[in-house]
Amino acid sequence: MKMNKVPSPRELQLLNLVIKERTGREVAVAFEHETEQRLPYGTVYTLLDEMEHMGWVDSREDVRNGRRVRLYKIRSPGMRALNRGRDYYRALSGFGLPQQEPG
Repeated sequence: MKMNKVPSPRELQLLNLVIKERTGREVAVAFEHETEQRLPYGTVYTLLDEMEHMGWVDSREDVRNGRRVRLYKIRSPGMRALNRGRDYYRALSGFGLPQQEPG
């Protein structure tokens, strides 16, 4: 596992969504609300599981409305990855553009 990996754009989006603890379904609904694009539940859970394996996200089981659910929340390494990703994509957005001279 590479500790300084830059999150993919999709990982970055999901990390932002699990700053607040959410179920996978809640992540999918929030993703659709934010992007106006559907992300299949299978994709959401696969990405969350991969990010948990990388140590970016924690999960725990809970019971809601009599049903077992898994809740996901970003961890400290995930926050660092989120910040790395934000910095990387911000810098990339200006790649190749002429530098403005101060003044």
